[in-house]
Amino acid sequence: MRCISVPGNGLWRPYILETGACLALLVAGKRLEAACGAMSAGGGGLLGSLFKWMVARPRPSAELIKVWTVLSTPSFPSGHVVHYVTFYGFYGWVMSRHIANPLMRTIARVVSSGLVLLVGPSRIYLGTHWASDVLGGYLLGGMWLWLSIWVYQRYKNRSRRN
Repeated sequence: MRCISVPGNGLWRPYILETGACLALLVAGKRLEAACGAMSAGGGGLLGSLFKWMVARPRPSAELIKVWTVLSTPSFPSGHVVHYVTFYGFYGWVMSRHIANPLMRTIARVVSSGLVLLVGPSRIYLGTHWASDVLGGYLLGGMWLWLSIWVYQRYKNRSRRN
């Protein structure tokens, strides 16, 4: 469960992954995918931070449950969950639409979906979030992911008509 959360740990690690993915897409000539990926992951991170600031809910206490890592930032929504849904969700969706090889497409879907599905339970198991924090992260991240995919499809369809 600890390993699932590692890519989202720390202040800069998630942004390094996002930047690397965007740069890889730019090098591959996929500007729209890079822009919408940045919108999905970056916007999701900003939205999650805004909600954390507004709600200011305390994290689970070691007096109540086993806490593996003590964090001082607010608990709601789970930033890890928002990040995984908006980052891995968007790039998994894009890869599943652009990878021609069926085996590689399946691997991309399984890895991205697995990370998204497992991060929530890992945050609860590690004692860093309540279940409602995780559900809030899935809901907020899912809505932002939906908006990001909608924007991507809108611009993709517009460029096909021109």
